[in-house]
Amino acid sequence: MRSLILAMAATIAVLSPLTAHANDSSQLLQLPPFASPRLDQPADVPPRAEPSLAVRSALKQYALQHVGLEDLYSGDDDGTSSYTLQPYVGKYHQLLDPDQFYEMVGRQDLADSYRFGEHLRTGLLVGSVVVWLGGGALGVAQMASGSNASQCAGMMVGADACMQQADQDQSNHIRDGVLLEVGAAVVGSGLLVAGLVYDPNPAPASQMRQLADEYNTRLRARLGLPEDDDRMGTVMKLLESMQLTPYANPTGGGLSVRGGF
Repeated sequence: MRSLILAMAATIAVLSPLTAHANDSSQLLQLPPFASPRLDQPADVPPRAEPSLAVRSALKQYALQHVGLEDLYSGDDDGTSSYTLQPYVGKYHQLLDPDQFYEMVGRQDLADSYRFGEHLRTGLLVGSVVVWLGGGALGVAQMASGSNASQCAGMMVGADACMQQADQDQSNHIRDGVLLEVGAAVVGSGLLVAGLVYDPNPAPASQMRQLADEYNTRLRARLGLPEDDDRMGTVMKLLESMQLTPYANPTGGGLSVRGGF
């Protein structure tokens, strides 16, 4: 027992200096809290102040009032595809008709031109139906208006000549009726194709994007949002690209938010 106690005392005497040395080393390696380096910015750059309440309110207004354009692509089973731009307003993507978009960005002339083009396109489509139906009806009436050979049956003299003339008239009326129907089909088809391919939008996609950018620039200036602030620019880009999509599942539902830079 005495030997065991002596061994423990000797061990403690040997380890005590090492423990004290380790504690001193750890204290030397510790840095004060205020001297810890930051990885997000240099030490000599002061942290940027958070946006004021007025700026945050202006950002919310911008998120609700800015305009944007969505690229819409559609394809058919036969391999044909089409591309259009869909205007919208606000982060909830309230859809706008092209004439509403032009009025919103201050281009009443383009809005009037679009409405005129829409009326013209509607007229072409309606005209194609009228020509089809009207030409078909006239063709049928023309074919039915020929001479009746039965009128020649009671004639004592010239019955043969009368029947030949009646047959000739009937052939002529049938020919004219067929020509009317074919002509109506050709003209009606041409009007239909013209109405389908006619684009009433007076501005190309590039001009629509420019008009949207100019409107958003004026809106930011009116709301007092600076153009040269990187943080504000990043937030506004996020707001412009933000999309909210409703969803539902067996446990509930809500809105999914998608944004990008």
